[in-house]
Amino acid sequence: KYFAAYAPIEGPEKWSVVVVKPYHEITDALYQSIAIMVSVLVFLSFVAVFIAIKVANNISRPINTCVDRLERLADGDFHSESPVLKTRDEIEILGDSLKKAIDMVDLCIGDISSVVENIAEGNLDLTTKDCYAGDLTQVKASMDTIIDSLNVIMADINRSSTQVSSGSGQVAQAAQALSQGATTQASAVEELSATIDEISKK
Repeated sequence: KYFAAYAPIEGPEKWSVVVVKPYHEITDALYQSIAIMVSVLVFLSFVAVFIAIKVANNISRPINTCVDRLERLADGDFHSESPVLKTRDEIEILGDSLKKAIDMVDLCIGDISSVVENIAEGNLDLTTKDCYAGDLTQVKASMDTIIDSLNVIMADINRSSTQVSSGSGQVAQAAQALSQGATTQASAVEELSATIDEISKK
């Protein structure tokens, strides 16, 4: 098969120019171009998929690490290390914020535990730490109020015990004086009884 094209030439002879080219020469070049484009497209598709997977892993891996730490936090684990992310984007900011929040709550819980333990041991000479922020400042204010109230109560108890001790001393002194008076009266009664006996004998 051949492709043919012609064009007339101006002149009295009315000649025409005919160009003939085999069909396979045209179709082979076309098929070759199609094959090259398909190969390039497949290659670019693989490259795009590889890049997409790599980017997705770079995003999902640190997020999954943060999710895992949040799940342990929900289970009451405040002491495990928080993830340190070096992604230089918003995910790193997320990791830093998570670490800051966990560290602050951990410090507050440690301070509350220390205060409660000291109160249980009878030590009321306490001050709470300055690690509370945001809504947690209400917890600090409540802890300070509890400590102040307990100190006032203990001071009242100490004053009352001192007054009771002083009163009991006074009662003891009065009882001793009463006892001495009773002894003196008993002696006087005995002397009076002896005098009466002597008079009756005479």
